[in-house]
Amino acid sequence: MFQPDYHISPQLLDSIKRIAVRVHDLNQRSVSDIVYAELLSEAMITSTYASTSIEGNPLPLTEVKRLLKSQPAHVRQSEREVLNYNKTLKRLNETSDVPFTTAQILAIHRGVVDGLLPLEHSGKWRRAPVVIHDPRTGNVVYLPPDHQDVPALMDELVRFV
Repeated sequence: MFQPDYHISPQLLDSIKRIAVRVHDLNQRSVSDIVYAELLSEAMITSTYASTSIEGNPLPLTEVKRLLKSQPAHVRQSEREVLNYNKTLKRLNETSDVPFTTAQILAIHRGVVDGLLPLEHSGKWRRAPVVIHDPRTGNVVYLPPDHQDVPALMDELVRFV
């Protein structure tokens, strides 16, 4: 099983303690259902933007907000990615009691890539090598594990979590 090698420094431990105290304080407060719904909506919009942007989606936060509010029928690929991600995130929030499994990871993948990848690649582990390039320079920035190792690595991740 995956055994991360890390060290908790005194500074990190101090930060963790401060965060725990703040989380406790915030959990003692109550907010109205309206405020809670607004905060949840804003968090989901921000998460959708952040998660799709790190994958290379070019849409700015303002465009993501507009898109999620309007839900247009005809969209570009970058917009479809945002809509798919947000829809999948909502589904996950509604089924938070579902155990974390490789089947769930593949279902998430299927939801996120719906209409973006051919069906034979949707909700499946990749079957080909991948190289991540910086689009501006063309330099390789990341070499993911070989495709044949992905199923076992994902099983290991699920066991670790």
